[in-house]
Order: sequence, then C-alpha cells, then structure tokens
Amino acid sequence: MEGESNVGLSLEHTNYQAGSYTNFNVDNIDIVSNKGKNNRILNLQRIDAFQLGGEENGKPHRLLMKDGIGWNNNIVWAFDSTNIKVNRKMEIGSFNTEGVRGIVIQNLRRNDASLTNYGKLVMTGDKYTKAIKDMKPEDLTKAGKGMVGFLANNKGTLTNHGDFLFYGGVHKGNAEYYGDDPNDSTKVKLFSTPFEKNSYGMNAKYVGKIISDGVAYIRVRDKKSIGLFSSQTKDNINPEITISNAKVIAEDGAINAAANKSGIINFKDNNVLFTKKNALTFLTGYENGIADGKFNIQGDLRAEIEKGGTAFYYKLPNSGHFDFVTWYNTNFSHSAGKKLTLNMREGGRVLLLANGKVNLTSLPSMDFSSGALSSLAGKLEITGSQNYIPYSLIESNLKVDRDVNLDSNTDSYNKMQITQSSIVNEKTIVGTKEEQVAIVQENGNTKEADKVSLTNKGTIQLTGDKSTGIYGKRGILLNDNTGKISVGKKSAAMYLLEDNEATTMGGKVSNLGDISLGKGSIGIYYSDKDKNGNIFTGSNPNTVGGAYNLKNILSSSENTIGMYFNSDNMAATNNKKYINEATGLIQLLGEHSIGMFAEGNGNYLTENKGRIVLGNASSLTNANIGIFSKNEKILIKNSGNITGGKNIVGLYGYQLTTTNTSKITVGDSGIGVYSSKGNLDLAGDLKIGAKEAKGVYLVGNTAQNTAYKFSKLTLGDDSFGLVNIGKNKTITSTTNQVVLGNRNMFMYSEDNLGSITNHTTLRSNGDQNYGIYSSGSVINYGSIDFRNGKGNVGLYSTNKDRVVKNAGNIYVGASQPREHYSIGMAGGYYDTDTNTLVNTGNIENTGNIEVHGERGIVFKPTPINNVFPKY
Repeated sequence: MEGESNVGLSLEHTNYQAGSYTNFNVDNIDIVSNKGKNNRILNLQRIDAFQLGGEENGKPHRLLMKDGIGWNNNIVWAFDSTNIKVNRKMEIGSFNTEGVRGIVIQNLRRNDASLTNYGKLVMTGDKYTKAIKDMKPEDLTKAGKGMVGFLANNKGTLTNHGDFLFYGGVHKGNAEYYGDDPNDSTKVKLFSTPFEKNSYGMNAKYVGKIISDGVAYIRVRDKKSIGLFSSQTKDNINPEITISNAKVIAEDGAINAAANKSGIINFKDNNVLFTKKNALTFLTGYENGIADGKFNIQGDLRAEIEKGGTAFYYKLPNSGHFDFVTWYNTNFSHSAGKKLTLNMREGGRVLLLANGKVNLTSLPSMDFSSGALSSLAGKLEITGSQNYIPYSLIESNLKVDRDVNLDSNTDSYNKMQITQSSIVNEKTIVGTKEEQVAIVQENGNTKEADKVSLTNKGTIQLTGDKSTGIYGKRGILLNDNTGKISVGKKSAAMYLLEDNEATTMGGKVSNLGDISLGKGSIGIYYSDKDKNGNIFTGSNPNTVGGAYNLKNILSSSENTIGMYFNSDNMAATNNKKYINEATGLIQLLGEHSIGMFAEGNGNYLTENKGRIVLGNASSLTNANIGIFSKNEKILIKNSGNITGGKNIVGLYGYQLTTTNTSKITVGDSGIGVYSSKGNLDLAGDLKIGAKEAKGVYLVGNTAQNTAYKFSKLTLGDDSFGLVNIGKNKTITSTTNQVVLGNRNMFMYSEDNLGSITNHTTLRSNGDQNYGIYSSGSVINYGSIDFRNGKGNVGLYSTNKDRVVKNAGNIYVGASQPREHYSIGMAGGYYDTDTNTLVNTGNIENTGNIEVHGERGIVFKPTPINNVFPKY
C-alpha cells in the first residue's frame, strides 16, 4: 500500500450498540504501507469481539509501516470497539515513518472500548532491515518522529501482554489541509501550517487506561517527549497506566513518566527508569497550586539518574516555604514495604524547583535517617555517587536564611545548582578555600537584567585566594546597606559581566554596604568581556546599567582596586555609568593601589562624586592612583574628594574634568593630575605636598588643551603647580590667586611648540620661587607679586624662538647678591663657572614691572646672543 490517506483493512458499522457487529477473526494478514502519507493500516469502528492474527506458524501475521511521511499515520485504530484481541504471532512495526500511532483504542459514544495485545510492537526511526520477531533493544538506533506506541483515549482500555520496543522523538514539520479560499469563496485551497509533535511510549488520556505487563523497552528523546504519559480526567474518573517489566529511557529533554490533570501511573514489579542528561524522571502537574497527578509505587522501583538528569520537578509558589516531605507524599504513594530508589550519578539532580520563591531552610540535607526527611525512610532511598545535586533552582528566588559554610561537604547550599535565579543572603556565608564564590548566577537568553537579582544583606567572608563574593552575568548585583563583604588575596567582592543582550535594562552592580579587600583584590568589577578577553557583542549596547559605589570599599593591603570598569561599548549614547557616588568612600591604604580603574576602548564616563582616600607609596613607581585610565575615549570626572599621602597620583588619564566641588590632595612627591592626551578642564581645589610634587603633569606629543581654573591651589615647598614635558600643549590658567612658599614653580614647561596664557594672580610668601618657566610661548595677564621673599623670578624664557611676554604686573623684592636674585623677567642662562651659554631666551614686556627692595632686577637677559626684552 502506497499513496496518501489510504486504509489497508477497514471494518465499520453504523450501530453504536454493543454486540451488534461481532465475532470477526483475521487469521493470516500481511499489510505493508510503503512510502505512504497519513495512512491507516487497520481501521475498526464499532466492532465487537475481533481477533487479529492466528496461532498457526508459518503464516503471515504482519502489519508494517515503513518510510512514510505525514502527521496522522496509524497502524491499528479501534474506535468504539470492544474485546479487540491482537494475538501473539502478530508482528506490528513502524520504521522510518513520521507521525505514527501504533495501537489505539478509544470511545466516542460508548464507554466500553477495549483492546488486548499479545503481539510484538516495534517502533523506531530506523529502516526496516530485520524481522520484527527477531529485533532487540540494541537494534533501535534512531528515534522515530512524533510517534505514539500505545494510546488509550476517552475511557478506552488497552491491555498489553506483548513485547514492545519503542524509540521516539520530536517531529517538526507542516500539516497540510484543504479549506475555503479566503480570496474566493467558491474555491478550496491547500493550507500548510507548521507543527511540532512529540513522542509518547504509552499514553492514557481522558480516562483511558493502559495495563502492561509485557516486556517493554521505551526510549524517548527531545523536549516534551514522554515515555509514560497519563493525563486528562473526565467525569471524575482518572486516566491510568499500570506497568510492569518495563525499561524506560529518557534523554535530551524528554520525560520518563508524567501524570497530570488527575493522571495516575502505577509502577508494579520489575521496572527501571533511566534518566539521561537534560531529561526528567517524574513530572506531575499542578492546578492552582494543588497536585493533580499521582505516582503509586506498588513494587520496588529503581531510577538511574545520570549526570545532567533530574528525578523530580516542582513549580514553586511565591510563599518562600517548601516542604519536601509534604510535596513527596502528595505526589507519590507507596504500597507497604515498597520503595523508590534513586541511584545517582555524579552531577545528577534530585529535585528541580522553578519559577517561585524558596527559603534555604526549606531545603534540608537529603538525609532520610534523621532530621527533616526521616519520615521518608523506607519509601525513598538515594544510592550511588555522593556528588549528586540535591536541589536545582531555575528562574526562582532563593532566600539564604541560615548560615552557610562553603568549606562544608554536607552543607546543602554547596551542592545546589541554581540557574537564572535571584538570591538574597540574609545570614553569614563563610569560606577559606581558593576560588570560592558565595553567590553566583548568570542570566539567560535576552532577559532583562532584573530577572537575576543577587543581593547581600548579611555577611560574606571569604579568606581563600581568587574568590568572589557575588558574581553575576547581566544581573542586578547589590551589597545592601546592611551587607558586609570581605575577600582575601586576588579576589573580587562583586563581579558583573555585561553581554548587552537585554532590551532595556542592562547589568548593574551597586555597593551600599561595606567591602573589605585583601592583597591584589578588587571591590567592584564590571566588564563586557569574557574570561578570555573576548568582547560580548550583544545587540543592545544602549541598555541602562553600570557600576556604583554608595558606601565603603576599604583595604590596607597592597595592589588593590576599589572599582574596576572594563568596557568596549562604543555606543554613541552610552548609558553605562561608572560612579563613586557622593556617599561612597574608597579607602586604599596599601601601596600600588587604584581607587577607580577605567579600561577598554569604549566611550563612557568615570566619575567620583564621593571620597577616595589613598595611603603613602614608597615611590611613584609604586604610586597609588585615585582614578586611572589609558583610554582617550573615557571621560574622567571628579566632583568629589581624592586625598592621598606620599607618591600618589590623583587623576591619571586623558579627557579629564574636575568640577568646582572637586578637591584633590596629594602628599610629598605626588601628582595631582597626570595626562598625555585629551582636553583637561580643571576646577575646584588642588593641594599638593612638597619634594617636587606636581599639581598637573603633562607628557606626550599629542596636542592638548588645558583649562587650568582651580578655585584654590595650594603648593608645598619645592613643588610645581604644573609641569609640561610634552609637546603641543595649550595651557590657559584662570585659577584664583596662588600663594607660593619656598622653591615653588607655578608652571614649568619644556614644550617649545606649546603655549601658556596666564590670568592667575601669584603671590610669594617665601624664597626662590618661579612664576612661569617655559621653553614655549607665554603671555602673562595676571599680577605676579613676589615682593615677599628673595630670589623669586616672575617669568623665565629658555628659547630664543618663542616669546615670553608680560602684559600684566610683576612685582619683585630684594635680592641676596650672588645667591638669590629677585628678577621680574629673565631669559636664558649663562654658566659663569664654565663660561658656557646653556640656553637663550626671548622676553618681552608690555605691562608693568616693579622692583621693591635692594638689588632686585627688572630684566635679566643672557648676555650672549640673547633677544633682549622690549619695554
């Protein structure tokens, strides 16, 4: 038989009354559907007392479907028929055929439909190459698509005493049908709609019943395919499967046994279930929070749970409370002395909880000898590997409401598997081993970041190296105002990875509590790169998110970083923020530490609104730095306080802004602002220490504009307001009055291609100070009042090709002959000891220069080859 929608043998009667069309026997039969589509081999409708296949050897007893396509193929279909018997010599099989039902019994208008099978049924996606009677389980190597082995529907009863071999999976295709043409009501049209059909080994539904004690080998694969499926009550009667002598294998998303909508499955003797990776052993449905399926353990039952497989599944409510004993007794009942044994492989899961809330105290250790689960002793037993997963959470909310010891092998929290879920810690989590993580989650697919919320309200204390307090991928990470996180060496308190896959809400990490860091550790770590440095290329880089500190990040250890942000996000409007907020304190007292570290090739804002406190460093080589970046696209803004000791750098970067509220204080030999590229807009207060400390330090040959407009600048002795050893720098100073002490230099420049424009008023309170010392062009509009002290110089030029011009007022005091001369303007330098001209200068005055005191000098040009001043 070939073609489409054909029937091999059909017996039908129009009378629905029982016994009206009876006693049919088909002894010898051999029907094959070859390359057909939606065919039916045997069709029985309203037939009573029918026998298929005689007992005589050597005669054909075969119903075979092979190499077919479609979604509605049937081998044996009995409808409103009773006392149907398939004898033991029958060989029934489906090979490489889509959408096949093996044996079906169902009622429409009657209640007594029944079928008993003694024959052998084989269903597989393999080609037909071997006689059905000779086939064994190992001959089934390929899953059939969208198959059902035994189906008892609508109060039909199917009893199986025969052998059954089944290997089925999902069928994805298109269903075709004819209907009215929407464009022409006088015509019909062929329609095609996509569908997905799963496989069921045995299916009792709408009060159907299946009783099977024949030897059954059922193997199912793919999501939603089920080995044993009992579902759909009707007229307050339960659908039911009772099975013995069965081996049921589920793999790749399939389910061994499912009972929902009042379905019941009775496991009698000699059954074993194999649950492979990504498969589930038992599934019961719930209606309004009440279980509506049941598994009855009437004989000892063993389930082999392999790595990645799961025994039980439950969709959590939102109460937060879960009682495993109550749940188990609601879904499972046991005949006296009969038990369910879960033989666990390493990485196998006992219970998967989903889509709700649960407290950690509701998830006790899987110990049935004592404690919370002791009442299940004798009913439920766990054997095999001890490295199984007792509880797995997915898309749920876990409250850690008891203390956790990460070092303990018996703590159930350490054995849990948590996926795409939110976690709140309200207690204490401690650990001493390397590479421990207290709270960890990664988001799935393109879900918004708030679907994974990781919050610490308690204490996390990890002393082992390379550990992490909270880790999340595209999540919301929060150390709340009562939260405390302390980590040891080379660790991170909070670690967020952003893959830019959300639609609107990106990942965000915030500290509102207290963080304490060990040597080489980081307080807040944010990155859009994986552990190998590969950039996440999500489709939505404009999502809102970032890293925020609102309270304390503290350390007295070396090589620490308060906040680290690494992003290659090039979005024109970058909504990722990196901020130490006004209430935030980053205090790092060990040397070679950085308050805020900005890295990557992205364009984003790094801002300090709060306080960064740095300790002393032994040298600038091991300097502590307030904010650090080497990416010229990154904007650095300071509107808060940066305070440090010796050998520290306040800001190190390219595009730098300090606002009117900015306060930067560095100690001896430190640097307030260090830059080689980008424009600088510098306001607020800057205070530097002694011993050649530098307020602003410019390097490199890239052109820069520096707006030097501090409201207050305080210099320690032997320090510089600005040092420029680079090229092409344009500097404009509008800073308020600056008072120089001893041996200060307001501005020093070696840049023969750059320029300085000064509007700042300078005053001296000590000796040997310089106003501006430059190899490049200078114009001074400010007032330089050096009447106090000796040896002070207003303007100094070292390049005859660049003019240093005074258009303001310069006042100098007395000199100390041969030691310290007070000079209004000077150019070049001649070494009288060696009679050598070191350099020449070019000075010009259009303003006013006055000497107040003995032996002060208005101009001091170099006497050889110097360009003399104009005045």
